[in-house]
Amino acid sequence: MDILLVPGLWLDASSWSDVTAPLVANGHRVHPLTMPGTGASASESDEIGIDDWVGAVVREIDAATHPVVLIGHSGGGNVVYAAADRRPHAVAHVTLLDTFPPVPGAGISDFPSSTVSCRSPGGSSSTRTTSPISRRKRVPARGPARARFRGTCPRTPSG
Repeated sequence: MDILLVPGLWLDASSWSDVTAPLVANGHRVHPLTMPGTGASASESDEIGIDDWVGAVVREIDAATHPVVLIGHSGGGNVVYAAADRRPHAVAHVTLLDTFPPVPGAGISDFPSSTVSCRSPGGSSSTRTTSPISRRKRVPARGPARARFRGTCPRTPSG
């Protein structure tokens, strides 16, 4: 299975170096990605927005053997979320690491600067504070990926 690994903002493909070898050893075709403009100077990348990153992931999906697994870390989570929305037929699974999908009505480039709380059916809760990041190009968070997503609270250690 093809696994596309999308790093968080300001990170490149090398941020996945600890996980690529075990995935390959288990028979997967692993594609750690560096998003357009990462590592470039501001003058070279100031016109690149999150929609360009989503487009880069969509091109990788189109080039891969289907279905693919998308794994997004931090800001890369919103990128894979939108890419899955553009190619729902070609994506088997989406995994979000250290991130969460956009809230209803927000775009994937809207990173809320608020505290998000979640309470599980068992009564445990988790809280996460996020910081604002703005991007030039807005990408809506709606469609097949949102309809398929079933969010759950992360398990928190008891005690």
